[in-house]
Parts: sequence; structure tokens; C-alpha cells
Amino acid sequence: MSAFSEACRVQILIADHGVADSASKINMLGAGFQVAGLQPNGFIAPQSVVVIIEGPSDHFGEQYAFELALYDSGGQLVETPALTGEKNPLRIAQALTADAPSVAGVSKHALSLWSHQQFIATFPGGMPLAAGQTYEWRVGIDGDQHPNWRASFFVPGPPPPPVLG
Repeated sequence: MSAFSEACRVQILIADHGVADSASKINMLGAGFQVAGLQPNGFIAPQSVVVIIEGPSDHFGEQYAFELALYDSGGQLVETPALTGEKNPLRIAQALTADAPSVAGVSKHALSLWSHQQFIATFPGGMPLAAGQTYEWRVGIDGDQHPNWRASFFVPGPPPPPVLG
């Protein structure tokens, strides 16, 4: 494990909708669900994945690799169709920096505060996922994953038809 991934705190939530406002506060609707309904078009309902990463002050200024990826119940990376018809892994990665808090009136020497980065991935049209499966969003920091850095949801199938006679 990297020193940062070992020291950081990560929170991950699934919501119907999530967005950061102009003050960098996260606004969510329908947060914390575990069942994603299937729409008539075969896609799950729209969802946002909200990730908050905090690191202690001794890591201020350090850059780290962030990854968010969706896995199926077999532990395989989920692939979704691209516009070209090919399948692409549902994985987002980028470099982030553990910056010191920069809020007006707060001294940069307020070492009791941790760095705070947030990442929101939004899928407004949903995703084409299979019914009857459990899926899991996983966060990776510097290539390391932790069991607490995950959020799971289940996609139920259509209700059974009524029994007649």
C-alpha cells in the first residue's frame, strides 16, 4: 500500500442524483440505495456515484492515482457498449492532489483539517446492466483497494407474470 492510501479516508455513496454546488458542497437525492430499478429500455435508472477522499496534513501537496470502477458479482470489470459498438470497461481514472484546505479565513496551518477531494460520476441515462445481478463500485487509490471503499447495488428482474387458473 502507498503511504497515502494507507492513511486516507474514503467514503462512497450511490445516489439517484449528485452534484457539487458553487461552494463545493455535495447535494444528493436518493442517496444510499441498494436496488437499482430496470427501465423499459433495458437500462438501470439514472445514478450518481459520489466519492469523498480525505488525507492527513502530512500528505498535503502529494499527488495520487484515483480510480473508480464497476465490477459484476463475479469480480469482473463491467464493460458497456461504446458509440462505436465496441465494449469499454466502466472505469474512470485520474490523478488527484491532496491539497491543503483553502477556505477564506482558515489558516493553511490549521493542521487539524485534512485534504478533501470529491469526485462525482453521473449516469443520467442509466447503464445497460443485466437483471438479477449484483454490482459493486470500487475505489482504488494508488492501485490499492480496500473493502470499505465499495458500494454495491442489485438489479432486479421484471416481476413474475400473474398465475392464472
